[in-house]
Amino acid sequence: MTAAAPISEACYQRYLAALLAGDRPGCADLLQGQLAAGVPLKQIYLDLMQRAMYEIGTLWERNLVSVATEHLASATTEVLLALLYPRLFSQAHKDRRALIACVPQEYHQIGARMVADFFELHGWHGFSLGANTPSADLLRSIALHDPDVVGLSMSLLFHRAQLEAMIESVSNAYPALDLLLGGRAFQGDGAGCQAWQELTAAYPRLRYFASLNELEEYLSGD
Repeated sequence: MTAAAPISEACYQRYLAALLAGDRPGCADLLQGQLAAGVPLKQIYLDLMQRAMYEIGTLWERNLVSVATEHLASATTEVLLALLYPRLFSQAHKDRRALIACVPQEYHQIGARMVADFFELHGWHGFSLGANTPSADLLRSIALHDPDVVGLSMSLLFHRAQLEAMIESVSNAYPALDLLLGGRAFQGDGAGCQAWQELTAAYPRLRYFASLNELEEYLSGD
C-alpha cells in the first residue's frame, strides 16, 4: 500500500484558523479528511493537533490571542481527540499499563491526554487522570491500576514545587516504579532544561522525554 502523503502546510493552516475561530465542525471535517486519506494517527497527533496547540500556546504567551481563545482551542481539541478513539482502542493491546497525571495546580491537560493516547497507540493501556491531580489521588490510582510506569506532565515551571512533592510521594510509596516526565515547562535551554536535569539527577527512576517522538522510541524498545 502506498504511504500516505504528509499533512500539507495548507491543511495545517486551515486547521489552525478553524481552531482559533472555535469552528469545531470545520476542524472535524479536516481531521476526518486526513483519516480518510490514510494519514497515520501519529502524524495527525504530532503534525496537526499538537503543532496547532503549541502555536496557540506561543501566541497566548505573546499576548497575541486571549485566554478565552486559548481555552476554546483547548476545549475544541479535547472534543476532536475523541474522534480518534475508535481507531485508537481497536488495536491489539498487551498487559502493560501507563498512568498519566498533571501535577497539582496544572490545568493544561491535553498534553497528558496525548501521552496516554500514545501508549494506547503502541498497545499499552493508557490512563489519563487529567488536570490538577492531587498526590493522594495519584497514589490511590496507582494502587488501583498497578501501572508499569507513571507519567507526570507540567506546562508551567512555577509548579515545580508541586511536582517535586508529587515525585517524592510516589517514590517513597513505590520506590521500584518508573516515572516519566514531560511538558512545555521543560522545553528550551534555560530554566526548564535545568529543572529536568536536576530532577532526573535527584530521582534515579525518573526519566524525561522532550517530545512524543522520544516517547515513541522508548515504547518501540519495549
